[in-house]
Amino acid sequence: MTDIHVTTAMPLTPRAQGAVESWLKERYGEYAVHYHLDASLIGGVVIFDGEQVFDGSIKSKLKGLRP
Repeated sequence: MTDIHVTTAMPLTPRAQGAVESWLKERYGEYAVHYHLDASLIGGVVIFDGEQVFDGSIKSKLKGLRP
């Protein structure tokens, strides 16, 4: 079983949480999800599976705009 850490700026709505968990089930099969809040992300989601980080946060997109 894979431990997944999902970090968002605000709590997910039940619909958004269902979408995330559906994606996790397709990718990992059996998993345990742990939700975290980090207002500095501004928006979006960061998913960490212990090895890879999937960063879809606004904070990371803004950092990418720097020259």
